[in-house]
Amino acid sequence: MGHVGLFIRVPEDLATQFPPAPEEDTSPRHVTLLYVGDVPEDREEEFISLVKGVASSWGPFKAAFDGLDFFKHVDKARRVFYTRVKFNRDVGALRSTLESKGFEVADSYPLAFNAHSTLDYVDGLDTPYKGPVPNGSWKVEALEIWGLPEGEVEILLAPSPSRVASRWVNR
Repeated sequence: MGHVGLFIRVPEDLATQFPPAPEEDTSPRHVTLLYVGDVPEDREEEFISLVKGVASSWGPFKAAFDGLDFFKHVDKARRVFYTRVKFNRDVGALRSTLESKGFEVADSYPLAFNAHSTLDYVDGLDTPYKGPVPNGSWKVEALEIWGLPEGEVEILLAPSPSRVASRWVNR
């Protein structure tokens, strides 16, 4: 199975800051957290279980747009403009856990991968971006796996027991 990735939906109030979606992207406005690529059909359940295991240890976290950036897609003679996204927690364990279990993560195009939200695909390698750049932050309470045959898989990020306990202790 190809085109499997981990995504975070952008809340509606922030999604309104985006330009109209490019024709080739019909998905809701989202953050690409990790593009995995192919997940063998016989390992799909294991993949979902690993993602749930890592993500369930996180609990909800904050995300924030972090400015305009782009990369040149030389093969298609265009620029891909996106807004970087930063988090208040390290989400890198997800990639390393998947790779340690033998899943190949294909998120290094063109040189390195950053969590991002695509704004537009612009023809021409030197063409500037003239659209809006979203600004703001939000609380991430779920991740989604897209691209599996059974459709989207939502993973809720429940608060960890220690965080819940500390809220009661501090009252």
